[in-house]
Order: sequence, then C-alpha cells, then structure tokens
Amino acid sequence: MEPSSSSTASNRHNEMSLEDKQLHEVKSQIPKSNFQRALCQYCATLSSSLLTLSIGMSIGFSTILIPQLYQKNAEIIVSLEELTWIGSMNYILTTVGAIASGMFAQWLGRKIMIILLTMPYIVSWLILHYSTNSWMLFTALTLSGLSGGLSEAPIQTYVAEISEPALRGSLSATVSMSIMIGIFLQFLIAVYLYWRTLVLVNLAVPIACLLLMIMMPESPHWLITKSRFDDAERALCWLRGWTTASAVREEYQTVFHAPATSRPVNEIIIDPKSSRSQSLKKAIKPYLRKAVLLPFCTVSYAFFVSCFNGSTPLLIFAISLFEQFNSPINEYTATMIMGLLKVIASLLLILLIRYTGKRKLIFLSLAGTGASLLIVAIYSYARDHCEIDVKDYTWIPTAMILISVFASTLGIKSIPWIISGEVFPTDVRSVANGLVSSTCNVYSAIASKVFLYMIRNMTMAGTFLFFTMVNVMGLIVLYFILPETEGRMLKEIEDHYAGVSMAMEMSKAVPVVGYKIFVQLMAKHDPKLSSSSIAKLTSMRNSYQNRKPVGLSLLWSFNQGGRENLAVGLKVWHEVLAPMLEAKSYASYVMKILSDLLKWHSDEETLQSDLYLTLFDTEEKNSYAELQLKKFEQEFGEGRVGFYASDVRNQHQFEEKYDQVLQSHKSVDILINLAGILCDADTELTIDVNFKGLVFCTLTAIDKMGIHRGGKGGTIINVSSIVGLMFHEDFPVYVATKHAVVAFTNSLKSHYAKTGVRAMTMCPGLTSTSMIRTDIAKPLYFVGNSSSALTNRPSQSPKTVGLAIAEMIEKGESGAVWVSEENNPPYAVRDLELYKDRAVPIP
Repeated sequence: MEPSSSSTASNRHNEMSLEDKQLHEVKSQIPKSNFQRALCQYCATLSSSLLTLSIGMSIGFSTILIPQLYQKNAEIIVSLEELTWIGSMNYILTTVGAIASGMFAQWLGRKIMIILLTMPYIVSWLILHYSTNSWMLFTALTLSGLSGGLSEAPIQTYVAEISEPALRGSLSATVSMSIMIGIFLQFLIAVYLYWRTLVLVNLAVPIACLLLMIMMPESPHWLITKSRFDDAERALCWLRGWTTASAVREEYQTVFHAPATSRPVNEIIIDPKSSRSQSLKKAIKPYLRKAVLLPFCTVSYAFFVSCFNGSTPLLIFAISLFEQFNSPINEYTATMIMGLLKVIASLLLILLIRYTGKRKLIFLSLAGTGASLLIVAIYSYARDHCEIDVKDYTWIPTAMILISVFASTLGIKSIPWIISGEVFPTDVRSVANGLVSSTCNVYSAIASKVFLYMIRNMTMAGTFLFFTMVNVMGLIVLYFILPETEGRMLKEIEDHYAGVSMAMEMSKAVPVVGYKIFVQLMAKHDPKLSSSSIAKLTSMRNSYQNRKPVGLSLLWSFNQGGRENLAVGLKVWHEVLAPMLEAKSYASYVMKILSDLLKWHSDEETLQSDLYLTLFDTEEKNSYAELQLKKFEQEFGEGRVGFYASDVRNQHQFEEKYDQVLQSHKSVDILINLAGILCDADTELTIDVNFKGLVFCTLTAIDKMGIHRGGKGGTIINVSSIVGLMFHEDFPVYVATKHAVVAFTNSLKSHYAKTGVRAMTMCPGLTSTSMIRTDIAKPLYFVGNSSSALTNRPSQSPKTVGLAIAEMIEKGESGAVWVSEENNPPYAVRDLELYKDRAVPIP
C-alpha cells in the first residue's frame, strides 16, 4: 500500500490514542546495546569456529604424528613415501571437499552443514586412537581432510552473513584464529601427552560444536533465498541482541532486497526440453560475471601467495627444520612457541583489523615475512657455501622462522580467508567460496609435497630465497588489485567489482594532459551527469581511498558538475565526498572542494530561501503532527514549516486553509496528496478519505494554481497504490478507491495545456507505515483477519517512496503513472486505456 503520513491531509482511524501508539512504536524500535548485539554475533561465530578449531587440530596433529612415525622404533611402520603423503594428504582431500562445499551449503543451509560435518571428525579421531596400520591412518586423515574442505564455505559464509559490517572483519578473523589455536593446542598438549591420548582430547571439540550449533540461528540471507521470510526475521532478531522485528526492520529490508532474493544458481530450474549444452551454459553463466571472476582471481592469487611464501611448509615440517638448523632450544619447544605466536598474531589481527583495514595488514605481513626469510636464506648460504662458522648464530634461523610465521599469520595467511566470505555476490557466494577455497588447498598440497624436493634440488638457501621473492611479488601485485573491504556492506563490495573497470579507466586517465579539460567540458555540457549514478561514484571512491593521488583526482572530477549546478555539486559532495572527512589524508581536500563550490555560486541565493513546507492534517495538532513538525523544522529550519488543521472530507474547510497559505506565501508550487486509510470495515470513511477527499483537494489546487485562473501553474501528485493497478481480494473497498485515484488523475492529463498544472499518480508497493498495522488495517467482516499478513511481508521504506516522488517531480509528465516498490528505482506504467488489447471472446 502507500505511506499514510500526509503533507496535505490524512485521517487516522485508531482504536488506541496516537500518543500510546507512538510511544509503543518508539519503544519497540530502541536498539539493543552494542554489547548485547555483539555478544549474540560472537556466540554464533564462536560456536561455528569450534569446527575450524578441529581443522587446526587436524593440521597440527599431522606435524606431531610425522616425527613419531619417522622413528626407528615407531609403533606403526610406514615408508618414506607414505610419510610424505601423511604430510600433504590433509590438504589434497580438503581440496576435494572444498569444491563441493558451496553447493552443499546452499542446498542444506550453513547451519545444518556445520552440524553434519562434526560427525566425520568424531569418527576420524576415534579411528586414529585405535589405529594399528597405515591404512587406518589414511582412512582417518581422509575423513578429516574431506570434512575440513566441506566446512570452508559454510563457516566463512555463515560468519560473513550473520555479522554487521563493523564487526565482520573481527568475527571472520576469529574463525581464522581458531585454526591457529587448534594448531597451537596440538603442539602444546603433545609435550605432555602421547599422540593416542591426544586424539581423545581432540574428540571433545566436534562434540561441543554439535551441541552449541543446534542452539544457533541459521543465516538470514540463506533463509530468504529459500523464501522462509518469518524464519529469516526471527534469526536476524536473535543475532541483533534478541530484539524485536521492528528494531531490525531496516536491515531486514536491505537483506531481503539484496541479490539473495534471486534464485540461487545451484537451484536453477532447467527446461527438460532444452539441450544439455544449453542447460550447462545456463548453470555456468552466473559464474562468468565480472562481479564473480574478478574477486575469484584476486582471492585465488592471495591464496597462492599465502601458500608459496613459505608459511605452509614451515608449519608442516617445523620440527625437522628446527632440528636441521640446530635450534638452540628443543625442536618441540620451538614448535610449541610457533603455535603460540600464531595464536597471538591471530588475536592481534582481531584487535587491529577494524582500525587498520585489511590491505595495510596484508602489506605489513608480506614485508615482514619476506625480510625474515631473506635472512634465513643468507644464513643458509653462508653456512653451506662460504664455510663460515655459524654455531654461535643458530638462534638466527630459529628466530627468523618464528618471526616469519608470526608475520604471515597476522595478514597474508589469515585475511584471504576473511575476504573470500565477503567479495562474492550472494547468489553464488557459497559455491564460489568453496571453489576459491579449493584453490588454496591445491596450493597448500603442492607446497608441502614439493618442499623436500625443493631443498634437495635448490638447496636450503635457494628455497628460502624463492619464498622471499614470492612475498615481494605478492606485495606488489596485491597493492594494485586488492580493494579495502573492511567496514563495507556486502552489497558495496559486490558493486565495487561490478564497476571496477570504470574506476580503472579513470585511474589511467589521471596523468593525461587533457584530462581536466575533458571532465570540465563534460560537466558544462551535462552537470547532472555527476549525480546520475551516486552508487557508481561511491564504488569508485571506495576503490581508491587508500591510493591518495588517484583518490584526489577522482574526488575532483566527481565535483565538477557543481561548477555549473549548485544543487548537483551539493548532492555529490554530501553523498560521495563528505564520508571521506573521516580519512585524515583527504579531509582538508574535501573541505576545500566545498569551499570552492560555495565560492563558484557565491552570488546565488540559498537553495531553501523560498522553500516553505505546509502540512495539512486532521483537525487537532496531535502528537504525531508535533513529531513531524519538529523533524521537518530540524531539516528545513525554523519558520519554514507550517501546520493547518483541516479535514480532506470538508472541501470548504480545505479551501479556506489553502487561501490562508496563499495569503502568506503567494503561491503553492507542488501539492502531494498522501491522504489515505486502510479500513474496509468503515466503508464510508475509506471512500471519503481515499477518493472524495483527494478529488476535493485536487480540484481546489487546480483552481488556485491554474494559469486559466491567473496562477502560474504547478504540480499535483496523487498517491494511489500498486493495488490501484491490479486487484486484491482482502481489501476490495480500498482497492476500488485506489483504482479511482489512478483513473481520475490520469484523466486530467489532457487539460495540462489549459491549466498548466501537471497531475501525476504515484503507486507505491507495500510500505513500512502505521497504515498496515493490524490495529489500524480493518477488513470487511466477511473477509476475515487478513491484515496480519501485511505486517509479516517484506515492505519498502517510506524514504524510497519519497525519493521516487522527488524524481517524479523532476522528470514526470502530466498524466504519468509511476510505481515504486521493493526499494527499487521507480518505473512508469503506460497505455492504461488500451483495454481492447486485452479483449478475449466470450464463449
């Protein structure tokens, strides 16, 4: 239906007092404390992270098991070839699981998938405890490896989708930290317990994950893709501090209208009549979008760097390496310290990521890892080829390896996993996340499998020099291709990749001599071009906010439309440039742009100098009207908003009040008829307010505005409803009045030449206003209580309708009929009178 607050007249048919309802509405929308909101999200994250803790334990267990089996008197006899497979098997099988993880996560749901994957870990640890030969070891490692791969997409996607933008980085980092904690716990406990006893300790973790995840909510994003709207709303309420639906309505609408509402790609219905090749193309097509391929390549490259920069094989073969470098401390103690440093680095990542962003941490990580491994390479070369006595310096490789592991965990080893849960569009997020995770596991398997061969063929020094070069190249390439995603909505990140080529073209134009002249000519020819796509401008700005030279050039070009049009300049500055005031490196420049803008138009009167907003409402100045008056006065300034008590059903009274406005302000340029009520139970009232009152107001305004009566013309927008263009069985009287509004207003278009008054109709879809509440919306007695369905259906915000009306004032023609629904841009409806095109013969 349409918004019920009125700038001309409205009649509220309430059963409780307006003050009580207003108070109830305000109380229900009071947000929960930040602590309570964060607590719920951390509960869900930590519960799911217990599964990644098991992954870390599985990785760390391989490091502990290899030296135990390599001993001459080992309890289980294995060959050298089998030993190398034990080191890399976990990563190989994780790859297989990761490929399918996204599809299963989209089919079963993130929560159910996490719960199911605890079972293989339980079985795996039990098999390891009772193993007597290599095949039992391989079976257990197969189960844990496959489960680890299958868990990657659901966990990262689950955490990304349940968290708020401000917390997403920290929460996702918690998932990565749990892997590091799992590795460290294996190294620590192995000092005190035999490996068979160790697996019994590990067994408790998947059991705890199973029990806790049963109590957690499912991802609201996934529930909406399955059309489980009520469940999605309840889940969002739980995740935002066990609050009420009204408190999360705005966020729920954002989630509902995100791309997730489209059918997930793994659920595409394929026409059985189409060929197999066409069906395959249809299934693959969503993955060939730029918004999918670009982030896939970016994250895949980041994973490549994280695996081949040395951190993966250093972890797997840590004990052997410390032994070869004659570490001054026991190799098991050094390995335990390595695990502890990984945990500390993960904890620091959680604390720092909100303040530094992801890019800076990755660059710092690559620089630190590369520098420390370069020192190890120099040490190895000096020891093996220069005949230098280094026995007093054995602490150097030990310290540098530990520093490199700490540095890599702080950034390049952890952050790509966080980014992989953010950068893909919602409709392919699970599947794409699973596929890109599989590339990481492929890289990890290769890196661990070839490490010993690299040392044999390239020497120790050559191997560590190779790792150094990977870090250096990774830093250079990622500087240019990796965007900052910290603190941004998932939709913003998707928009960045969808428009990245446009931003890249702008950056290429920066050094060109004629660049500024070209932009200014373009702004002079079409100033509004600067504000025609605010979302695109914002995406471009965010893409380069950490590259100051390009960023300044972009900000300058965005504002050039303001040279010719002050309104355009102010809009772009407010929506695109002003948020950059938070960035210290841009703040002074952004303020200078505003100063220039005002200087260019110093001789122009203030935009609102002639603006006066008049509210016509019911016959008493009630609490609701008082609230709206205060809100408008804050926006437009004191003395610019007036209130006139009037009832739209009383034409004489409305005309009298209208004349009072003319005496004070000479003319009325725009009249918006928002009067409306949804109460079929009171048929006469509904017809009087929705149609008769609207007709009275419209005819009075035409008589006062019209050039045929000495006026200067004007604009009238009558607000109907989307049901004014169709039928709705629950509220037939209301629907009839809205059909009448469309027909009446559309019939006035031919009189525009005579009156100079544009008459247009706006038809909003279901909108979040008090009109649709069950205590106000009353159907006919024989229809039943169907009004409750309105409050449970997703609705758009009143702001969306307001923006659509503003655009209609600017662009609409007389007789135009526009629709604003589902928070989407408005669209026009044409050819209402061509009923013959819909004619069918009567049998």
